[in-house]
Amino acid sequence: MKNFSNTILSGFIIVFIFLFSFNISAQNIAINEVMSSNYSTISDEDGDYEDWIEIYNYGTTSVNLNGFGLSDQTDNAFKWSFPDIELAAKEYLIVWASDKDR
Repeated sequence: MKNFSNTILSGFIIVFIFLFSFNISAQNIAINEVMSSNYSTISDEDGDYEDWIEIYNYGTTSVNLNGFGLSDQTDNAFKWSFPDIELAAKEYLIVWASDKDR
């Protein structure tokens, strides 16, 4: 997610989540929280305090996030796309807004 954290740090947050397919259970996915200017809240696996976006599945069934995307640009809606990952019911997922692209 190159330059993504720079956009968040500047205070101008535009986050888009898109769906390639019209899977009914996808309606249960939400951007639950966004942390910009993270200096001490939660660190990533390297111990770095990167900005992050928390995705939450508030539904009762799991949802595959493959086909969803996050972006800070309206003209590039799929700047970063989710891999083939299953988000269980009532499960949270933190997506780090860093240049690490993992």
